[in-house]
Amino acid sequence: MSYIVKQKVGKHIYLYEATSYWDKEKKQNRQKRKYLGKQDPKTGELISTKKTLSPKNVRDYGHVYLGKTIANKIGLTECLKKSFPNNWNKLLHLALYQLIEARPMYMQSEWAQSCYVSNNMAMISQRISETLKNLGVNDCARTNFFKNWIANQETPDGTWLDITSFSSYSQNIDFCEWGYNRDRESLPQVNLGLLVGSKTKLPYYYNVYPGSIADVSTLEKTTTIVKKLGAKIKTLIIDRGFYSASNIEMLCESKLKFVIPMPSNLKLTEKLLNSSSEKLGSMHEHIIHQKEVIFYHQTECQIGENKVTAFVFMDDKRRSYETQILLLKLHEIEELLKRKKFCDIDKAKEFIDGCFKGCSKLFEINKNSQGEIVIKRDSKAVLSKQGKLGKFILITNEEEFDAKTIIAMYRQRDGVEKIFDYVKNELKIDRLRIHSRDALEGRLFIAFIAVILYTAILQALKDTNLIKKYSVAKIMMELRKIRVIEFNDAENMLSEVTKTQREILSALNIDLPNKPRY
Repeated sequence: MSYIVKQKVGKHIYLYEATSYWDKEKKQNRQKRKYLGKQDPKTGELISTKKTLSPKNVRDYGHVYLGKTIANKIGLTECLKKSFPNNWNKLLHLALYQLIEARPMYMQSEWAQSCYVSNNMAMISQRISETLKNLGVNDCARTNFFKNWIANQETPDGTWLDITSFSSYSQNIDFCEWGYNRDRESLPQVNLGLLVGSKTKLPYYYNVYPGSIADVSTLEKTTTIVKKLGAKIKTLIIDRGFYSASNIEMLCESKLKFVIPMPSNLKLTEKLLNSSSEKLGSMHEHIIHQKEVIFYHQTECQIGENKVTAFVFMDDKRRSYETQILLLKLHEIEELLKRKKFCDIDKAKEFIDGCFKGCSKLFEINKNSQGEIVIKRDSKAVLSKQGKLGKFILITNEEEFDAKTIIAMYRQRDGVEKIFDYVKNELKIDRLRIHSRDALEGRLFIAFIAVILYTAILQALKDTNLIKKYSVAKIMMELRKIRVIEFNDAENMLSEVTKTQREILSALNIDLPNKPRY
């Protein structure tokens, strides 16, 4: 049983918690005392000796720590330090903000204040604008970063190159021009070419082009620049938008290996499809790709002065799907045409193509003797179209590639398209609200750093099979809950780590520090 004992010493009264117990050895009752503190002379209450630790602040930590740790592991932090010794940390935190929040830049200050980061990492809108402009002006530092970043990468077996466009509301950026808009927006745009290594799946270079320049015109400049920066391209995997006889000649003359699909509207494409039609479907010429059977025929063709190898592929699953889509669209258009009347052939074609792009070629559109527009399905054109469905041609100047290798290399290229999708739909920078070219260059550089971090985390999730349970956004949301509790008169401490958070960090081989650090 416990009770309070008071003991007066001088002017003070000291309180003790006394507990009685039976001492077996001495066979008598004894007493243990625990000092509690002084008694307040006015209120009579206990003045405790214990200092109560009251938190001064609680800030998010886990998601920022993940981003910084990944940046260190892939060598990104070191490359930024070398290239931007005075403000590398601010650039990294701007990229982390974009990766984690994907909100407008002017809100970065509020985010930084809510996270366990150094106070000078919170930047008001004006400071961010100045940082982006200075970054855009500093071509030398950005070029130096690309050199360092390329040198940091393993030489990939394949390099994927693709281009996308970003619309802009600005009238003051000379790079923003009218051109083919991939998002079908009636706005001027800038084009951005991105190179990704097939080994790490990380982007290692980008370049910005005026919006009016077609993809086909950018290939030579891009390959020349990255070679000067130290990139070693074993094989360039590009989309059909880069195809031209002059580009094929340039690639062959520079002894650069390539893989590129043939555009479907070329006479050479039709010739190769026709000459291979009887051979496709042979039990002897097929491959298994991702548990699917794909038939192929390998042949040679001449493009300008250069002989290249052509692989004509036929995917039965894709062929069946495309046939269904085509026939359903044809029936849908025919039902609509029953309720429509046209007085002009061009208007009829425009209506049909509006329903399904290019579909007017599958109809016979004529004017009868009464001046009426008569529209009916062109069976011959439909049959010809149907014969091309599910078929595609990949060409290469690498003699050692077989069908399995070339299709695997090309189909992995969709990783670039997924990066573009992430930039536009998750980073939400599909439309640029920037009013100077320098700020534009700086803004795209920060997005590039954010994309490197995103793809590195995504690849880590794939390598550890966490991707089956978590997306990058969900990982960030879960780790955000790991917080730092800040005290006035004591060391900061981490909040409790849940089982889910431990599972994620363990799979990614990331250890939380004993003491939280910026």
